[in-house]
Amino acid sequence: MYKRCGMLVMTAVLMFATPVLTSAKEIETYSAQIVTPMGEEAPVISPTQAPDDEDTEAEKEPVLDGVKLDAPVMLTYKSIKLTWNALADAKGYDIYRSTNKYLGYECIKTINSGTVTMATDKKSLKTGTKYYYKIQAFAYNKAGEKITGAFSKPVKIQCSLPPTKLSSAKVNGASLKLKWKKVTGADGYLIYKADEETGKFKQCMVIEGGKRTSCEVPASEANGSFTYMVKAYRLNGKKKVLAGGSNTKQATVRVFAYAGETYSQKCQRVFGQASYRTYPNALEASRNMQQITVKVWDVGPLGIKISKTKTFSVNRNLAPTVEQIFKEIYEGKEKFPIKSVGGYSWRGNGSTSEHNQGTAIDINPNENYMIEGNGKISSGTLWAPGENAYSIPKDGEVVKIFAKYGFRWGGIGWSSGRKDYMHFSYFGG
Repeated sequence: MYKRCGMLVMTAVLMFATPVLTSAKEIETYSAQIVTPMGEEAPVISPTQAPDDEDTEAEKEPVLDGVKLDAPVMLTYKSIKLTWNALADAKGYDIYRSTNKYLGYECIKTINSGTVTMATDKKSLKTGTKYYYKIQAFAYNKAGEKITGAFSKPVKIQCSLPPTKLSSAKVNGASLKLKWKKVTGADGYLIYKADEETGKFKQCMVIEGGKRTSCEVPASEANGSFTYMVKAYRLNGKKKVLAGGSNTKQATVRVFAYAGETYSQKCQRVFGQASYRTYPNALEASRNMQQITVKVWDVGPLGIKISKTKTFSVNRNLAPTVEQIFKEIYEGKEKFPIKSVGGYSWRGNGSTSEHNQGTAIDINPNENYMIEGNGKISSGTLWAPGENAYSIPKDGEVVKIFAKYGFRWGGIGWSSGRKDYMHFSYFGG
């Protein structure tokens, strides 16, 4: 009713105060004057200005999701390096750790900077323990309250040692020496090698003692072309906790003779010159020989295979090769029995026999006879593989292993027609 009364009063005022207008221009001027109540000025409003009673734009929410941890890295046996990506809106990061992928995470470190992307964990780390890490970004709202983003996916690492740095694989004649950098906290090192064909690494040596930084690889392990790698280890009780693999080094060592050597290479290996030589007498020959002892199998009572040793002499420059040959025969599936074996034997001045040079081997001579081209047996009694256990099969392990190291089997025969089934010679004679 109050509003109605006010309207009547205003109407009355207008009725009595309205002047008499006689032109269109006077009507337009008068209409502009009565838009604003008497005694007030019209406010000036900018076309782009928001009215006072409208809400301003809401405060922008920070983006705190999307932080990710990289794979952790061992710095020492008791410190782990963590890295992650920075978020533009983050004011810092909380790092969590657990020994369980799903449970028990504890905040171990707070980073009060949104631009820092690296931290080191040194908090009571135990060798051999697997640790899981998560990270969470945070910021603050207008009220100063801490707000956080989602946790990253967990990443895992086993606390061990940092990888070793392999410095060199130096070949010196028939030997191979590996050198590496010392790893703080190491109790020892494992040496691995990979064959060029398979590329698969296998352990070949154990080096005890964390202060060791080099080793000589045995001839039995170094011969050939291999790629080498070193892993440091730290003991957790009696268990070896291995570090990651080192960088690799490739080396080719010809400790042993091998199939495919040229005649001059064979001469160089045995005589130290590119041509064949004969020893002038037994004394000179003996000075170039080396006695070796090898493991062999023999046939015991009731036909059971038993282990024995045999000792004989060969040219000293072929000794490692011959030892390796008999090692492989002994470790072979056939367990070929050897009751008699001979190497160096002086056959007199002028003899062409390789036994004079210590480069020929005879095995079980009685059961692997030498037979002339005319059928006459000149040494031994028989050759009956498959019937007699001591006779050497032409396609058996013994022949194949000798051939692998460049030795020719006399059972193949010579141009004269003679066949010598007991005989293996380095130069083929």
